[in-house]
Amino acid sequence: MNNAFKCGESTNGKYSDHKGRGCEANKCFISVDLLKGKTEEKALEKYTKQGCGECPKDAKHCRTCTTDFCNLKDLYQEVGYCWKNDNEIIECSKKEYKGKCYYAYYYDKKGRGFT
Repeated sequence: MNNAFKCGESTNGKYSDHKGRGCEANKCFISVDLLKGKTEEKALEKYTKQGCGECPKDAKHCRTCTTDFCNLKDLYQEVGYCWKNDNEIIECSKKEYKGKCYYAYYYDKKGRGFT
């Protein structure tokens, strides 16, 4: 099993950067509940799910990746999460948009990008 594809695995909702397990799906996820955590730092520490496969259906702030042991903080922190509406969140690259993220509707009611 040493050569198997592995994903980070959280324990009781707490982030782990050292615990992993084999994953036959060859895809990992990291999901962070920002609403429960209030701050990104607290949410990452106490309200994080990491595992094998696709994001859980109820996860609002979640990313997947396809390299070995890739579902760590760095992957999650590459993007900002902007609320488009109550049921939709849009990701934006923090690097590309210099950490600023917003979603706005203009006069024509079409969504526009990020700054």
